[in-house]
Amino acid sequence: MDILKKNIAVFASHNGSNLQALIDAGKDNRLFAEIVLVVSNNADSGAIKRAKNNKIPYLIIDYKKVSSNKLGDKTLLDSLLIYKIDLIILAGFVKKLGSEIIKVFKNRIINTHPALLPKYGGQGMYGDNVYKAVLEAGDKETGVSIHIVNEEYDKGPV
Repeated sequence: MDILKKNIAVFASHNGSNLQALIDAGKDNRLFAEIVLVVSNNADSGAIKRAKNNKIPYLIIDYKKVSSNKLGDKTLLDSLLIYKIDLIILAGFVKKLGSEIIKVFKNRIINTHPALLPKYGGQGMYGDNVYKAVLEAGDKETGVSIHIVNEEYDKGPV
């Protein structure tokens, strides 16, 4: 690995199409970083299949099955530190990150959000929920927002 390349962890809960775009960018040398870990809260996610297909290590933390969110967060944080993660990209990850992870990785977590913030952000605003809200509001166009993650849903700087 090139010493200047950054280690990235990509978090995804479902299909993983944004993960695939990042994988492809890495293969084409358009991404000056290496995806060294994929994290999902869903064992059946397409993101995990994409990680397996591309021989990228992955971690599944099913928060519904661990004894506490705190234990799940500790397992996750320990893994991020073991893999020497420089940047976390939330690419369709629907679980809110714990405060300790946000603190340790302050200003090194970005989220891809499928609408313009702050108008269509907050708890529960992901996937089809976002698109439905845009259509119900009668907006003629929408977009995507990339923002720094803080402890509030979709409130970090865009």
